[in-house]
Amino acid sequence: MPKNVNILIQQIRTNNLRKICDEMFNVLESVVVSKYPVVLDLKNRLKDSGALGALMSGSGPTVFALMPDEFHAKAAAEKLSGETHFCTATMTSPVGVTIT
Repeated sequence: MPKNVNILIQQIRTNNLRKICDEMFNVLESVVVSKYPVVLDLKNRLKDSGALGALMSGSGPTVFALMPDEFHAKAAAEKLSGETHFCTATMTSPVGVTIT
């Protein structure tokens, strides 16, 4: 079943990062992944590193992940650095967001 943007908006209003990650989607991602499986591989590796959610941004080539904390973000960045991927980190904590 396709994802619904209204459900994502409702989850954003709850300020619950885990629920937001559960509802994130990019409809173009399935088309891109069939031609560039590295996108799915990178998403899986980010999730294996503790990401609550990982998604292709726009039409690519960027994949981003939302991590539960700075420790997991730094560990994932370190694990993936030095490869053909460019890895960067933004360390911010939105006010009011909770993880359950």
